[in-house]
Amino acid sequence: MGNQASAGRPPQVSPEHLRPSPKVSQRAEFDERALRRAILERRLAPCTRGQDEASPHLDECPICMLNFPGGLNRSSCCKQPICTECYLQVAPRMSSRGVSCPFCKKDNYTVGYFGPPSAAARAKARQEEQLALASARKEPEPARGN
Repeated sequence: MGNQASAGRPPQVSPEHLRPSPKVSQRAEFDERALRRAILERRLAPCTRGQDEASPHLDECPICMLNFPGGLNRSSCCKQPICTECYLQVAPRMSSRGVSCPFCKKDNYTVGYFGPPSAAARAKARQEEQLALASARKEPEPARGN
């Protein structure tokens, strides 16, 4: 009976994951209460500490190049991943005009959080990355003028 009461609620988020690191807090302008609410409502990924070492169960933010557990936010326009701390710095709350996506440059940049990717999605992303690396190696060098 006790389990049923919490069945519809989102999983609990640890309090230390409801606010960014002090370094980001000093640089970025954001509403701490709105951030906390967005994380608790699973509209933004929790503010977890990024790791330098890559791992199959971690996702890399292409801006800060750190790896995070539990999935990253995804750009609404081009589906690129971005950690919450980088998002807070890219999309300031007090901007008088919309912010452009840092990846595809579309206006009115927004993100969504959908949890960690499935094993199939991770495998597909690894395969696409390997194909991109292989094709980059095969590109011929431009001819040099004499």
